[in-house]
Order: sequence, then C-alpha cells, then structure tokens
Amino acid sequence: MDLMESFSTLGNDVMLFSTLVIVLVLVVLAMNQRFKYQKLKENVDEGMKRVNEQDGLIKKLENDLREYVMGGKSLREWKIVKQQIDELSDLPSFSETEDGYILKMHLSMTKKDDVRVSGVKNGIKVVIGSKDEPPLSAFYATPRDIDPNGLKVTYKGNSLEIRATKATGEEEKKE
Repeated sequence: MDLMESFSTLGNDVMLFSTLVIVLVLVVLAMNQRFKYQKLKENVDEGMKRVNEQDGLIKKLENDLREYVMGGKSLREWKIVKQQIDELSDLPSFSETEDGYILKMHLSMTKKDDVRVSGVKNGIKVVIGSKDEPPLSAFYATPRDIDPNGLKVTYKGNSLEIRATKATGEEEKKE
C-alpha cells in the first residue's frame, strides 16, 4: 500500500504544481493586458488633450472674428486673428478620392528624416520623432480598408501629403 500512497501523493503534487503554473500564466496574461490598456488609455488621453486645446483655439478664433465683424476690434488687431488662423491651418486635412484617400498636414520645424509613415489595413499611422525627443504618433482611420503597401508619401517644405489607395475586393479577402 506504500507504493500506491506514493503514487497518489505524487499525482496530487503534480496536479497542484500544474494548477500553480496555470494560475501564474493567467496572472502574467492579465498583467500584460492591463499594461496594454493603460498605454492605450494614455494615448487616448493625450489625443483628447490635443483635441481640447485645438477646440479652445477654434472657440477663441470664433469669438475674435465675431468681435471683429461686429466692429469691436480694430483693423490693427486683425494680425492677432490672422495669427490664430495660421496656427489652426496646421491641422491635418483628410479627403477622399474615387480610388483612395489624401491626408495633408503642415509640419513646422520637422525634418523629413524625423517623419515615418506606415499603412495598416484600416488607416494611416504617422510617427514624428528625432533622436533628441520622444516620438509622437497619430493614427488616421480611413472609412474603408486601404492597401498598406499602396501609400505615396510626399514631403515638400513643411507640407506632408500621404495618398492611400483603397483596398480592392481581393486585398480585403486576403486579410
């Protein structure tokens, strides 16, 4: 009976060890997911902060234009309004063509080598960063899938233009 008790104890030990390994793997997976969601939340919060800043600039511009049109501001103060319009012109513009999408943006004080553009199935990712600064990234979702390899990037002066080709039916089926 000692041999049977030894096998029984060994079986219980193996089961306990297996259970501990499974629990450990689940804890590691849960921690990994939490880290991913935390990073995602930070990116969303940063994006919302930028949207709110731009919204504030737009509201200030609207008020200044309203005052100017109503006669509350002199022509000398038009320079301030013009400066606000110029700052807002740095916002990206997104348009659709028959066969693709065009993303245009003004990147002041950015070198061509510091800009990296990549396409994914459902959008365009733009990363801007140099060796001296942490990278900033933005993702521009497209209404329809695009061909990730069909991007045409043009960078002249401080203007970046990205043309993305819409995915054909065959490319969508491959994904």
